[in-house]
Amino acid sequence: MGKLVLPLTGSPQNHEYHLCDNPEEAVWRELLIFAEPFVLKKYWNGSKNEELITFVCTSIRQAYEYYRASKQLGENTAPLFLYYSCHNLTKAVLTVKNDSMEDLNHHGLTTTDRAADLFKYRVKQCAQGVFGKLTQAFGMTWALDDNQEFLFSDFIKNTIEFVDPIGNIFEQEPTIIPIGITRNTEGLVTLSISIVDSQKRQQIRRLVNEKTDLKNHFDENSGSDESYDYFKQYADKATLQKDGCETVRKMFSFSYLPCNEKIIYLDVSERRLPQACCYYGMVYILGMIVRYSPQIIGGILTNPNSEYRWLIEQVCLNTRRLYPNYMLNLMTGKSYKFVTSV
Repeated sequence: MGKLVLPLTGSPQNHEYHLCDNPEEAVWRELLIFAEPFVLKKYWNGSKNEELITFVCTSIRQAYEYYRASKQLGENTAPLFLYYSCHNLTKAVLTVKNDSMEDLNHHGLTTTDRAADLFKYRVKQCAQGVFGKLTQAFGMTWALDDNQEFLFSDFIKNTIEFVDPIGNIFEQEPTIIPIGITRNTEGLVTLSISIVDSQKRQQIRRLVNEKTDLKNHFDENSGSDESYDYFKQYADKATLQKDGCETVRKMFSFSYLPCNEKIIYLDVSERRLPQACCYYGMVYILGMIVRYSPQIIGGILTNPNSEYRWLIEQVCLNTRRLYPNYMLNLMTGKSYKFVTSV
């Protein structure tokens, strides 16, 4: 067991909830508002360039049309249309964020090993392109190194919605850990880290100390209130809150599906992958397999014993539901969560 205390006002997730009957369509309704030039011009203070306005609006509409088309197709073809939906939507959002289309004329990833085993399919980050710009938009400094390589398994092991299947079905260790929120009072959030493995706890302590300004506030003894008392007595509350929010940004991920709000996810990998980047990487690989290696996708889908059949279907379902939400939040700087009930 271990405990980490963070100085935060409110919950770590800080979601703004949108109640709706169909969350998937509700996200798109919000995004499509920005596909209207007169709306985008009022929202986007950066560029008044008509070419950029047209590019963004058209890219959002194309992304929606690709999304709708993917829902009418089976897994032999759907991943390719779904990837183009994600790709075009990401280009639109990054153009708004960066006031430029520069370096967005490439996927940002390229295949280096078309392995028949899906988990071993390997891609490399390109010097220019959407993937690198996306990781940079989430503040990932490692993205500046264009020699990064990823397996399909690297993406999926870092994805919240696949934490349980990766461990229970595929017998691989996820790189994110569920963390329980046990106390949230007086501007302090206590996170309970239920990990028996002492080496893993030491790894978390090292990551907290290296990646944040909250030095030595991971307690091995879950009954100790030393860190809690320290933060309560600390004079500069504004700085503490800033450090706490920065810690959440650097180390934690949240699910935008209906789930236990008392759980957040700690990224224990050396090379953190934001959830949006994981989904972009997974559908890029599936799309390229569909486009250039139909024998691989066909071999998976026609094999009744392949565990990857279920996995591909789930990746597509989750991408349709979650990726537009990630892009809406990235563009607006909000943390919208679309749910049928709170």
